[in-house]
Amino acid sequence: MKICKNMNILYITLLNDEVLILTYSMSATSEQEIDEHASLALNGIKEKLLVTDLIKEMDIADGLKELLISSGFTLKSLINTSASEFANILGIDQYVAKILSDAVNKTKENPTTMP
Repeated sequence: MKICKNMNILYITLLNDEVLILTYSMSATSEQEIDEHASLALNGIKEKLLVTDLIKEMDIADGLKELLISSGFTLKSLINTSASEFANILGIDQYVAKILSDAVNKTKENPTTMP
């Protein structure tokens, strides 16, 4: 990962060569505040990558994986969501939500797949 500051833009190059661009106001923001903002953004990115990797390892249909990834679950919310909550949040039927919940619980029980 590489971080470059240029004028009012902070460029963060991730491991896969994707670039995250954060803008900030130089007059209203100290160097420390910029670093804190970048750190928070990076933590959010790390969390999203962990959750995405976890979801991709689940034994569920690819379409359901994409739905989960695009829904923005955090690791904590993914683990703490019940089958009925998955059904309501994702707009899927209860049977599919139960399969999803079982896959999350199976992943939770297998420490080699948990981040």
